[in-house]
Amino acid sequence: MTCGDAEAYRTLLEGIITEMTGDDNDLVRQVALKIKNTVSDQASVNKKFVTLLPEWREKALPHVVENWDTLTAVQIERESLVQSGEKVGAPTLPGGYSMPGESGTTRLVRTVCKSVQDRGCEKAGKPVQFWDLVQPQGQVKEMPLASFKGNRFNILFHNAVEVYYLLNDLLSFAEDHKTDNRLFTAVNADLCILSFQAVARALGIISKMVTGTMWRFMEENGHVSELTTVLAAVRRL
Repeated sequence: MTCGDAEAYRTLLEGIITEMTGDDNDLVRQVALKIKNTVSDQASVNKKFVTLLPEWREKALPHVVENWDTLTAVQIERESLVQSGEKVGAPTLPGGYSMPGESGTTRLVRTVCKSVQDRGCEKAGKPVQFWDLVQPQGQVKEMPLASFKGNRFNILFHNAVEVYYLLNDLLSFAEDHKTDNRLFTAVNADLCILSFQAVARALGIISKMVTGTMWRFMEENGHVSELTTVLAAVRRL
């Protein structure tokens, strides 16, 4: 790219989708409405880019939703939000570690890592205390959660596996420490949302079947062209 501003990235994304859908404007809009998270290195830190995605989706809604002109204000609002238009989990709390454009499950996985992973929050995290809870039970030999720092596309899926695996321990630990600081108050609120738990499980399945396999294959010695068969298999899924 000749420039790296947020609008250029949004235009590039729209161009990629348009190329994939054969210049079908209706299909492009439908794909735009399906985008919930950004996981590239640039998108995760570019706040302007994150705000442009909801604006793009809002412009696409009248073209995709039937009888848009006849919908009430409440119905239109519900088309833009999850959980039937209601905030749940951390966003309902003052300063609940919620970021614009971030889905509830992504926030849950991120903040769990921030709270109990070794390279998490040095001020509010409690990795040693959590390890003291799970290690004697013999479930894990080492902390399975990986740090979000410096990792790429598979990290959300990988950590979602571990969040779901450790869910009962996390629920108990977060409940015990929910009043210690704002981070654990937010984590405790998000852990209790069943839909977040379900999506974490779904992301974990994707990790086991797709992204984890691709990641391990890419780390092996060889030429990038050898990924062709793997990518073809993923596309068939």
